[in-house]
Amino acid sequence: MIQIVEKETASNVDALDVLNKQQRLMLYIITMFGIVGATGGILGFYGFQTLVFKFLLIGYNIVFIATFLFYVFGKIKVRTALAIELLYAAFETSCENIAVVDNTDVYSGFLILGNICLLLLILMACVLAYIPSNTIIVSFLAVSVFMYCVLKDKHGALTELSVFYLLMIISVSLICWHISRNLLALRTDNIDMREREVQLISTLGLNYNQLLKIAQLSNLQTRDEDDDKTSINSFLDTINAETRQRMMAALKDYLLSKQNDMNNLKKVFPMLTPSELEIAKLIVEGKTTGEICRALDKTKSNVGSQRAHIRIKLGLPPEYNLKEALMEKVQHAKL
Repeated sequence: MIQIVEKETASNVDALDVLNKQQRLMLYIITMFGIVGATGGILGFYGFQTLVFKFLLIGYNIVFIATFLFYVFGKIKVRTALAIELLYAAFETSCENIAVVDNTDVYSGFLILGNICLLLLILMACVLAYIPSNTIIVSFLAVSVFMYCVLKDKHGALTELSVFYLLMIISVSLICWHISRNLLALRTDNIDMREREVQLISTLGLNYNQLLKIAQLSNLQTRDEDDDKTSINSFLDTINAETRQRMMAALKDYLLSKQNDMNNLKKVFPMLTPSELEIAKLIVEGKTTGEICRALDKTKSNVGSQRAHIRIKLGLPPEYNLKEALMEKVQHAKL
C-alpha cells in the first residue's frame, strides 16, 4: 500500500488538477465564443433575421450568462456549468436546423450541414469536458435532426449523400461516447485513489511527506550503511516526539515478537543454522522461494541450496512437502 501511495498519489492529484483546469478553460472559451457569436447574430451581422432565430440567440445569451455567473459565485460546479452550456448549444443548433428546413424562404443545405458539423464539434467538446451523459444526448440530437432534415428536404440537396453523412454522424457519435466513458472511468479511479490516500494518511496519523519518507525507507536499495542511517534519520526528523515514541515502542514489540518466534523455532530445530532457521520460518509462513529471496536479499540458488540442507537435516525424502513437514513438527512441539 505504501508503494502504491508513493508512486500514484502525485500523479492522481496532478491528473485531477489538470482535469479541473481543462474544464475551467473550456467553460471560459465556450462562454466567450457563445456570447460573442449569439450577439453578432442578434445584431444582424450574420444568420437569418427571423423572429425564431433571434429568439433562440437571445435565449443563448441568457442561458450562457446566467450559467457562467452561477459558476463564478459558486452555486454550481464547473462540470455542471459546462453541461448546461453544451446542451443548450446543441438544442439551439438543432432548433435552427429544423426552422431552416421547414422554411422555404430561408432554406440552405450548406447551413444545415454546417450546423450538423457544429453538433459534432459540441459532441467532441462533451468528450473533452468528461460529460458522457451529454455525449449521448448530443449524439441523439445530431442523428435525429439530420434524419428529420433529410425527410423534410424538398430540394433534394441532402438526399444524395444522406447515407454517407448519417454513417459519419453515427460513427463519430459512437467513438466520442466510447472515449468519454473511458475517460470518466479513469477520472472515477483517480478520485477513489485520492480518497484511499487520504484515509490511509488519516489512519496512520502522518502527513504526506512523512508517509513518502516511509515509502522510501521501505524500498532502500543501497548497500551503504551510512546512507541507510541518513535516510532513517531524515524520516525521524519529520515526525514529532510523541509519534516517534509510539513508533519506537511498536518497533521494539515487533523485534521482540520476531526474536521469540526465532527462539521457539530454534528449540524445535536445533540442528539448523541461523540462516536456515530464517528460511524455515518464512517457509512455515507460506512464503514462496521468490518472496524469501526478496525478504532475505538472497539469490534463488542460495535459498534452494539451503532448503536442500534443511531437508537433509530433517531426513525428509524427496516426495515429502517441506512446508508441511516443518509445520507438522512446529505443531507437535506446541502440544
